[in-house]
Amino acid sequence: MYIATESHLVIVPEDKTAIEQIDWKEHRSDVSILCMNIYDRAIVAVRSDGDYVTCDLDSKLVGFMEGNELHGSTDAKWSHDESVLCLADESFYWFVGSDYVYISTGDIDVDRLVMPVNVGWGSAETQFRGSEGKKKAADSEAPEKELSRSSATRVEWRWDDAFVAVSYMDRHRGRSIIIFDNEGEPLHRMNPSKSPLGHVFAIRPNANIICSTTILDGE
Repeated sequence: MYIATESHLVIVPEDKTAIEQIDWKEHRSDVSILCMNIYDRAIVAVRSDGDYVTCDLDSKLVGFMEGNELHGSTDAKWSHDESVLCLADESFYWFVGSDYVYISTGDIDVDRLVMPVNVGWGSAETQFRGSEGKKKAADSEAPEKELSRSSATRVEWRWDDAFVAVSYMDRHRGRSIIIFDNEGEPLHRMNPSKSPLGHVFAIRPNANIICSTTILDGE
């Protein structure tokens, strides 16, 4: 087990004996840690600014590795099998392989994010509404006045690592959730303006269900 503190990386063996504390304050630079994993006999910690702090498990030497330039509210999570790392901030997303080679990256802004066309019969984009229905649809797509009390970005993988959801605060439409496949291809976007979402959400194991909180009257 590995624990990140402000000044040390704590390594706890399975038998919980011979606990080691490695000073990494200089390389962490008071930047929060989003997640950690092991690569090539080294612990790699993802900082909230997109850079990495490394610690060799044999020599216990601490190092630094440049990564992405993350800004504002950020989050990063490895898939459960630790084969893909998804990072996101308020403007961009990145997918990185287990060897820390980029898989894909792009602009998360909904005005520039290329999404597949939804042609399902039940989709809002393909329903015939008439003039009144079109007006109601336009009203429902208007940005909500009360966006959210939190601008936090959140990343959550589905149990089988086939999909990952990114919840972030869109500058124009409030909180949105974008679904990607495990290669970083955007598949679907949710932006329920009539029931604005909070930043907390979870994916139900063994099911295609996302659960989130709703902002009501600014609460």
